[in-house]
Amino acid sequence: MLKEAEEAHDGFDNHLSIERFQQEIKQFSKELPKLKFQLEALQGRLEFFNQRKQILLAMRAEHKKLEHDVQLALEEKILKENEFNRVITCRDVIRNIYKCRSTNDLPQKIFYALPVRSKHTGENEDGKYR
Repeated sequence: MLKEAEEAHDGFDNHLSIERFQQEIKQFSKELPKLKFQLEALQGRLEFFNQRKQILLAMRAEHKKLEHDVQLALEEKILKENEFNRVITCRDVIRNIYKCRSTNDLPQKIFYALPVRSKHTGENEDGKYR
């Protein structure tokens, strides 16, 4: 606009250009607070999103750690269940040995996993072993 004002030789055109320039400055000064407010709002939202991003990254790291802990717990559970099943199997074998302790070929039958029958059941009226 200033170039136009310098190029124009007529004083009247200069005066109109200056008035138009002043009006545009007034219009910009009216719009400036609104634009500043919009800029601050956008900067606030940007900061909010950056904070949310940091929180999300921290939550993802915590999630990975918890998933790893869950995996370890499941592996530990499987090991404990296997040990428990082994103990139950051993208990059943010992119970069977106790019931059948009077037979002569008991070690061979147990070794070869043959059916072992006792001469007496070994249980009393309550269902417990003597």
